[in-house]
Amino acid sequence: MSGVRLSRALLPAMQAAGWGRIVFINSESGVNPPPKWCITA
Repeated sequence: MSGVRLSRALLPAMQAAGWGRIVFINSESGVNPPPKWCITA
């Protein structure tokens, strides 16, 4: 959810500037962690 909040916070400034980019980088481990990685995912 923090990515959604961040993009909503930055969107007004990007619209005022007339441009901007938000790039989300994700890992499969964050979405579907291996069983032994549950603590770090």
